[in-house]
Amino acid sequence: MGFARGASEGAGCVFGGCLMLLVLKILGPILLIAAVVYWVANTPQVKHATLAKALQDNPPPRAVGEPKAVPVPEVIPEPTEPPPKGEANPPAPDDTAAKAEAARRENVAAFRVTTARDLWSAGKKDKAREWLRGVIADYADTKAANDAQKLLDEWK
Repeated sequence: MGFARGASEGAGCVFGGCLMLLVLKILGPILLIAAVVYWVANTPQVKHATLAKALQDNPPPRAVGEPKAVPVPEVIPEPTEPPPKGEANPPAPDDTAAKAEAARRENVAAFRVTTARDLWSAGKKDKAREWLRGVIADYADTKAANDAQKLLDEWK
């Protein structure tokens, strides 16, 4: 009868088996939900849909040799009134729009580098290199373009 004693005997119930059962009853459903969420998020269909959405929002870079799109400058109308006589120089235009555009370009380039890394890890190595070359060509003035060049050198 030495090893057939139950967990409900004496003080062992409070600090031994009963406590473990209580913990499993509380954490069991949470762990089950987490496992199901992880499984659903990592199914090929969900991964494919996520990548397809990313490709739809950010089209792949242009092909090598394809001409780069040149932005059309905004037409600024001529002032109709001369500046007031008290001011020698008119105030400098606010450069917040330029900063916002630079930040947007940096974010798009960083997203494309991340997408190239995802393509590389998915085994689509040629497509990943194509995305990196597009980042270097289209966003050469960003930090992400430097990262893309380093990755291209590393992945050769």
